[in-house]
Amino acid sequence: MPAQVNSSMLCNISKHSAAPSLYYDYTLAKLTFPTKQILSGVLDSRFASVMRQAGVLSSSIDAAIDALPNIRTLAGPFRGQHYRVLVGAVAGEPPYHRRILVLEAKAINGPPIRAIWYCLPNKCDGSFYSTNGHSLQRALNPCPVAKARLSSRFGERMHPISGRHAFHSGVDWAAPSGTPVRASGSGIVTFLGWRHGYGKTVVIRHIQQYETMYAHLSRTPLNLKAGKKIARGDVIGYVGNTGRATGPHLHYEVRHQGHRLNPLSASVGKPAALRGTTLHAFKRYLANLLSDSNILSRSHITPECSQS
Repeated sequence: MPAQVNSSMLCNISKHSAAPSLYYDYTLAKLTFPTKQILSGVLDSRFASVMRQAGVLSSSIDAAIDALPNIRTLAGPFRGQHYRVLVGAVAGEPPYHRRILVLEAKAINGPPIRAIWYCLPNKCDGSFYSTNGHSLQRALNPCPVAKARLSSRFGERMHPISGRHAFHSGVDWAAPSGTPVRASGSGIVTFLGWRHGYGKTVVIRHIQQYETMYAHLSRTPLNLKAGKKIARGDVIGYVGNTGRATGPHLHYEVRHQGHRLNPLSASVGKPAALRGTTLHAFKRYLANLLSDSNILSRSHITPECSQS
């Protein structure tokens, strides 16, 4: 039986009164205004595909997936978690630029937790924040290639070319040649060129002396040069198999003060929480967003646990 959506569900996700099977059917409710929609369903591995089918921008889906671990931890027990998202375009964007504006997660018998997409003034990339202004994004995205397959992990392995045991200083993301590679975080390009067995390579320096390296690229954008400032999610190259590679993939490394870290578990500091005038601007944006959309009442915002 298909899930139903009514006005009370849209006002407060915690007031669902339907059968439990409702949470295992995805729903898309078209609202009275054409530029915004509510999507809801069980929070599982199908989340990204549902967003893609709804026409949500890939970069917005990636940002949501990156923030979900923190959101789900705040929401409570993973089993039975479900979600609602407010999808639409932000001011100044074409209406067909559909992104996730609000992502709400809720565990059974738990309070709803909200993540708000917000772009800081004079920045070209936004992030998800809790309603009290704490960042929910990881500082560095561990997978800079959309829809890639993890083909080789960090650590000791049998080298695919030499056949010898060797330490693998990064992770390999397999994807078709020409797939865009995006910067895992904001920073400055410090190297762009050929680097021995790594082939065509890009290195980006981030805050707190972190570096990321992207190797075996087929090519890089014509306007990309050493010294250029890069925003999280900017395309900095395309998957290839240059250098010593057995097929098209991205070799991705994270370094801190010269030490190589496991990109999948590296503990990289989060961006600072919003404070002062920036926090006030965010609060105004949040109030306007919820008021203009007429979907999620401000009275139902649940304060999250403070994060350090």
